Amino acid sequence: MKHVLCFLLTFTSFYALANDVENLIEHRLNLCVDVAHYKILHRLPITNVNQEKKVLAAAQKKAMVYHLNSESVLAFTQQLILSCKQIQKQEMSKNEKPQTVKSLDKVRQELNSINQQIFINLSNNRSQYKKDWPQHIKNQLSALGISQAQLDTLLTSLNSLREK
Repeated sequence: MKHVLCFLLTFTSFYALANDVENLIEHRLNLCVDVAHYKILHRLPITNVNQEKKVLAAAQKKAMVYHLNSESVLAFTQQLILSCKQIQKQEMSKNEKPQTVKSLDKVRQELNSINQQIFINLSNNRSQYKKDWPQHIKNQLSALGISQAQLDTLLTSLNSLREK
């Protein structure tokens, strides 16, 4: 119970600060470092097809709940997964043993909650088309190991989702 309360307080304070989808995406992708650390410690591969299927199925359900275009939600979620894989690859290439590792189940719960908040925000504010990422987010995502091409593709899929 204590951990759940701590988790909820952390999440609540984060959402008080995050006022747009781009900040939520940045926070979500930062969590991919935690996923990488867990996989490094437990010698797991980057790709987990079963987990990806679960994430895509959950996204499809959220598309229906929040009245978003299912194809656009799936395309956007696939781009989030690809971005996360790039981050994991970057972390694994450092050949460093992580000092601390969060529970993978807890990280996945947080990722799922952020995904839901992204879809809620998109459902409520679809007209906010962006030509580029805010610079501070672009810098942070690039530092995590996401290529410019992947950033562009992720933004394109996000804008596609906003249009529908």
